[in-house]
Amino acid sequence: MILSFETQEHKRCVVAKDKDDRYIVYRFGTESKIELEYPPMNPASWQKMKYYRYMRPGFELNYLNFVRGNYRYVLYETYSDEAEEGDEWEVGVKVLDLNDKFLSRQSAKVSTQTGSLIDLQWNELIGKRQEYSNE
Repeated sequence: MILSFETQEHKRCVVAKDKDDRYIVYRFGTESKIELEYPPMNPASWQKMKYYRYMRPGFELNYLNFVRGNYRYVLYETYSDEAEEGDEWEVGVKVLDLNDKFLSRQSAKVSTQTGSLIDLQWNELIGKRQEYSNE
């Protein structure tokens, strides 16, 4: 397991990999019905997903994104100490069209989160994004 959480809408979002790093996969849905599983579980799956991390004091972005059909899926973990209420972590998944038009967001119930995208920064198999984009 890399990252797992339940959304506010009671769906489960999971990013997992094979214990021998043979594949990485994203799953979204409920226990009784997986609504989306991507990509196929094979070694090429690592290059179908892109990871991006940016840090500065008091601010951190971690994104894992992939394109399926006409949609871009962006899993995110963000941190800011600039929020009015104090330190704030946000975790979830966004769906955009290929013109980066926002379509939907599924925010995590933070208390249900296990794992983190952060560990992907050291994985040499996953595709990396070098630039920041507002995903």
